[in-house]
Amino acid sequence: MSEQISVALIGLGGVVVGAFLTPIIEAVKAWYASRKHARYLAIRVVCILDQFIDACADVVADHGEEDEAGIYTYDPLPDPPSFPDDVDWRSIDSKLMYEILSLPNKAESARRAIWNCARVTGPPYDEVGTER
Repeated sequence: MSEQISVALIGLGGVVVGAFLTPIIEAVKAWYASRKHARYLAIRVVCILDQFIDACADVVADHGEEDEAGIYTYDPLPDPPSFPDDVDWRSIDSKLMYEILSLPNKAESARRAIWNCARVTGPPYDEVGTER
């Protein structure tokens, strides 16, 4: 009888340990997957931002060219960055996610400010270079 109780207690202990280990194992798997998704997202965002930064640097270096009428012309502004939809944005900190996802809006606001400067000042558009 005592042997049966021992076997039953060992069996019960295994069930209890298994019940506690299963959620812990699942949490560790989820944490690892989230880190993996965050690294992938970081690589994708860095590649997109590198291209955008290079394009913005070209804008800063563009001082315009004056044509025969004395009007300055500039190279076109870069398009705001667009980020992929196939990544898990929830894998990163929400403040960082907001900063990244709001960047296209900030770039578009800068584009509108430059356009408004050109519209208000008119030719020869030399003030536009300062705004750019």
